[in-house]
Amino acid sequence: MKKLIDENDISNELYVYYLQLEKTIDSSYIMLAAHLKEYGIELVPVHCHELDYFLRDGKIPIIIMTDTVQKDNTYKKYRREYLDFALRNNKLTVFHLNSFGHNHTLYTEEKRGTYVPMPLPMRVEDISLKMVEVFFSKRTSEKRWPGGTRSTLPEHKK
Repeated sequence: MKKLIDENDISNELYVYYLQLEKTIDSSYIMLAAHLKEYGIELVPVHCHELDYFLRDGKIPIIIMTDTVQKDNTYKKYRREYLDFALRNNKLTVFHLNSFGHNHTLYTEEKRGTYVPMPLPMRVEDISLKMVEVFFSKRTSEKRWPGGTRSTLPEHKK
């Protein structure tokens, strides 16, 4: 696979954070980190109480995987305490890999593009491609001028 950024340019390094819902890192993190590394994206595991430190730099992308009942319960607890507030204030872009159905309470954030639900089971390659697509489309649209182009009148023939 072709990397999306230059290897020697440290200012363009891209980081995506993985919300660690258990004490140990699971195998899905390792597989996802390996696939995102092919695109030049570093996957960094964080706990929910550590997110404040990373939010100082601005809006950050984060992956949340709820594939077990225990992880889903922990996610719901974190969501009530912290994640909903950060999502509504545009501090996070959440990629939610979920085995328990679609979350309709985050409809507004989904339309805004700050909440991207992905149903499980899904291949790791498809997850990483979807994330790269959404992540880089957001990065390029942030730098684009929101207004239109200067209009020109058609040439008048006499």
